[in-house]
This record gives sequence, C-alpha cells and structure tokens, in this order.
Amino acid sequence: MKKIIAFVSLTFFTISLCTAQLSVNDYKYVIVEKQFHFQNEPDEYNLNQLVKHLFRKYGFKVIIEGEQLPSDLKSNYCLALTSEVTAKGALRTKAIVFLRDCDNNVVFTSNEGLTKEKDFARAYDLAIRNAFNSFSILNYKYVPNERITSQGKAEEETKAVEEAKQEIQDLKAKIEVLEESKKTEIKAAPKIEKQEISVEVKEEKPTKPTISDIKEEVAEAIYFKAVANKNGFNLINSQSGITDFVIIKSELDDLFLVKNQGGVLYKKADTWLREYIKDDKTVVETLDIRF
Repeated sequence: MKKIIAFVSLTFFTISLCTAQLSVNDYKYVIVEKQFHFQNEPDEYNLNQLVKHLFRKYGFKVIIEGEQLPSDLKSNYCLALTSEVTAKGALRTKAIVFLRDCDNNVVFTSNEGLTKEKDFARAYDLAIRNAFNSFSILNYKYVPNERITSQGKAEEETKAVEEAKQEIQDLKAKIEVLEESKKTEIKAAPKIEKQEISVEVKEEKPTKPTISDIKEEVAEAIYFKAVANKNGFNLINSQSGITDFVIIKSELDDLFLVKNQGGVLYKKADTWLREYIKDDKTVVETLDIRF
C-alpha cells in the first residue's frame, strides 16, 4: 500500500514538474511574501530571507514583498510569480512551496518537504530546504513569452488612452471658458463710430514676385493627409511626407488630442483649428487637413 501511495505521489509531482518546465520559464521574477501564514511576524526565524536565497540559488530573480520593484514589473505585474510557503505538523513538519501567477493560478507546486526535528526554527528551516529540492531539476531560465509581456503593453495603451481622454476633457473645459471670456469681451467693447477717411490712391506698376513671395505661397499650399492609426490619425505633411501630428480620437467626432505636439484639434465652421498653450498664452492655428 505504501508503495502505491509513493508511486501516485511521484506521478503527481512528475506531472506538476513537467507543467512547470513548460511555464515557469515564462516568468522573469519571483515575489516572496514578507510574512508566511504560519509566522507570528515578518521574517520570523529568517525564513523569508532563506526562501529568497533558495530561489536565487536556482536562478530566479527574487523580490521580497514591499521592496522596490523594477520598472518593467511596475508596468506589468504579470512578469512575476508569487511564492506561497505552507508549513504545518506536530510529530513531523511538512512544507510545500507554491508559485502563483498574477491571476492567482498555481503554476508550480513543489514536493512536500518533511522533517522530524522538534525545534520549530530548525524544523521549518529543514522542511523548506527539503521542499526546494524539487527545483533542482527545473533548470529554470527566463524566456520571454509574448502572451505575458503583451499584457503590460495593453495596460500601458489603455492607461495612455484614459489619460488622453482626461486631457481632452480638461482642454475642452478650458476652451469653453476661453470662448465665454471672449464673448464677454466682445459685448463689453465700446462701439466705434464710422468716420469718413479720404485716402489718396497712387497707381503702382505691378512688380515681379520675389523668391520670398514664392516661398510663402508654397508654404501656404501645405496640407496634411490624415492616415488612420489605432487610436486616431497620423497627419502627414504634403511636402515633406513626414508625420507632423499624431491625433487621438475623443468622445466627440470633431475633437482630437494632439499627442506628440500638445494641445487639441477641433473643427469650427468647416475649419480645423489646433489650439495649444505656449508661454502661458493660448495659440490657435489653422490646419488644412484632408481625410
């Protein structure tokens, strides 16, 4: 009977280990709890530091819960596995190490570490070390997995879109305040009486256009071709062929956030206007955009 139980346990562990070989390598970090459920205080008996040391021994990058996170882990928490260590027993102390992903799914379960040691501190130490023997044949080596690394990109894009929407709302509110202010100024402006002014008109011979005049005419002829992207449009300069502006859609059809240059783009009386702040002053410029 004991042989059957041992065989079943070994089979279960082998299956668990095979799964780990296919998935543990997808994760760049391991986060260790600062206090296990069986401890009365953080790092009691130096067990958390022991677990950190043992993970490092088998090639993992380890962070104890509460420590400063690397920048890539801040933006994508799914790059890490979180370790969970359980330990219990009276006559014998048993310890198991679990690794969970960011969705709390168990990715790996160690074999059970056993000891008959009576002293608590020594018993936990030995049981955990014995459980970590399961990692000796893992041959862990981090290999980026697109399914996991892309989660951070998606979160960043979502955050950028949300920030863009908020900025659009803020700028829209500011534009409304400015328009109301201009209306008030126009109403308050004094009326100007018409006066007849005699102007002597001298007939002048037409002059040939200068190079600077030609350049100005060419500059005025510039327009922007709108090419759709994921969140809006790229506005491509008709002469240089370079994307001068990247605009992001808002909840309003004729209002966009200018992502790379700042400000907003909105349509007024069939004219596209870009409005932005420069030197604490509001600047409005007209853009010829062809969708």
